[in-house]
Amino acid sequence: MAIFFRKHYPHYSTLFACIIKMGIYFRALIAILNRIPKQLYFLVKGNNGASDLCFLVLGSERMIHEVKRICQNNGIGSSHRYFVADEQSRPEGHMEIHSSEKKFTHIVYDSDVYSYENIIRLISSSPQKRVELGLYSVSTGVLVTPQNSYQ
Repeated sequence: MAIFFRKHYPHYSTLFACIIKMGIYFRALIAILNRIPKQLYFLVKGNNGASDLCFLVLGSERMIHEVKRICQNNGIGSSHRYFVADEQSRPEGHMEIHSSEKKFTHIVYDSDVYSYENIIRLISSSPQKRVELGLYSVSTGVLVTPQNSYQ
């Protein structure tokens, strides 16, 4: 932001520029301070909290096999549930699966067998509000979550 301000607004008075720069640096300080508790949590918890993750995975057999391998290689939890599914066999995706034993932190969809439009519709209408979206594509070989990406 400071570079942007200096580049596009060099003609402002020194007093006004100082006030803007103080605002920019104050906002940067707040951003840094907000990260400290999260970093301390990960430091104490270890492994970036990956062992706490619990996935509900829906996709092709190949996708499921690859996601299992990724989870094992990255130490990502162990109580995930996997379902071979696509838009024809399970058009309502995770909404058709009733799981009372454990709440999932992420619902991972195979983006090769579910359209992005359908994935967004399913996640936005999910009754479980504290669930995050994960995506995996066999063509890329990368599992993407809001916190991290895994190969």
